[in-house]
Amino acid sequence: MSEEESMSEEKLEQLLAQSADRVPVGEPPLAAMLADARRSTRRRRLGVALGSAAAVVAVTLGASVLPGLVSGHDPEPSVPDPTGAASGTDESLPGPGMRLVGIADVVVEVPEEWGTNETHCGTPMADTVVVDEGVIGLCAVLRQPEVTSVHLSAGRAPVEFHPDVDAEVDGVAVRRESTSCGDAFHGVLTCASTLYFPQREVYVRAESSSESEPEARREVEEALARVHVLADRVAVPGWRSLTFDEQGDGADAYLALLADLGLEAEVVEESHPGMPPGFVLGASPDSGTVVEPGSTVTVTVVAPQDRLAERMSAGVSTDTPEEPDSMREVTDAELRAGADLTVAVGDTVWVTWNVEHKTLRVTSEVTGEDVLRTEEWTWDKWTASAPGQATITLYVEDGTERERLGEVRVTVQ
Repeated sequence: MSEEESMSEEKLEQLLAQSADRVPVGEPPLAAMLADARRSTRRRRLGVALGSAAAVVAVTLGASVLPGLVSGHDPEPSVPDPTGAASGTDESLPGPGMRLVGIADVVVEVPEEWGTNETHCGTPMADTVVVDEGVIGLCAVLRQPEVTSVHLSAGRAPVEFHPDVDAEVDGVAVRRESTSCGDAFHGVLTCASTLYFPQREVYVRAESSSESEPEARREVEEALARVHVLADRVAVPGWRSLTFDEQGDGADAYLALLADLGLEAEVVEESHPGMPPGFVLGASPDSGTVVEPGSTVTVTVVAPQDRLAERMSAGVSTDTPEEPDSMREVTDAELRAGADLTVAVGDTVWVTWNVEHKTLRVTSEVTGEDVLRTEEWTWDKWTASAPGQATITLYVEDGTERERLGEVRVTVQ
């Protein structure tokens, strides 16, 4: 082929792509189709319904749904096809030495030795699969070399996602952002690529900081080649992010998620003063674990709070003003059991508390006021003024009732 012909073909491809972008299309009726699928009691019927939805997307968008994920942007066409390995039956998964982790029916095979959520401030510190990570600390952590990770997330595609390939995984439409590499992670060469399942609002991102770019690209492609859509198994849904968003309504929302996936729930209640009733504390099997429909998931939640003292938590802390790292704390559990605290003259002692109900307030009674001097304009902070013994007793009040929380016996040396 001549150079002129090659250039003409490239221009033709660009013109076709631009024309496709300008064609106005209506939104396909995916919501109704998915609702019908969710009402099915059989996961295999769900796969058929969502497969039909994928066909509607393909026809409506005028995109070619490829039998394998083929990208003209990928500089290494010989790498594994991220959909080519997805044709195995459910019964064959996972393969030897592998385990499945997923969201709903979208799963990825990862090596058994990989950890789960082995991250620090959101940055993978070892080979890991990341799912339902929950709250991520605000800190900057450098990505480590020789680390491969797969991240599964639910929700709409992120703003930075720029797909350039339409394809299928097990008959379900996906959009892909081709693999790109760079040293954005503070000098550590990292390659990454993302698959997005628009019908399910699930995306899977593979990243690798292997020693060389070809090796990193290969790791990314191999990771995405292990993404599957199951017909008769589902993953336990995530609860960490949900419970922080929903707070006290987290249990109801999570139980509804389990029911939508055809899973049973066994609820276990635990007392945690100061936390909202219904706050989800954990699930077993944990989120991302692939199970059979009808399996039982044990959900641990914060128990209802009938007494005033159950609606809040409190503690007592102390430090030496000249020593910033000297702070010590009496926890809520220690306070309720009765705790002993030894301080030096000049140390500061104060009350900490967490109130779920704004109508409640904490009060205190102190014996040995010659030993602990109340600081001016406060009721909850004292200075150890002389050697001796003192007792701090804390109460919770709501305007009509008063209930004892616990006490701390203070020895000033």
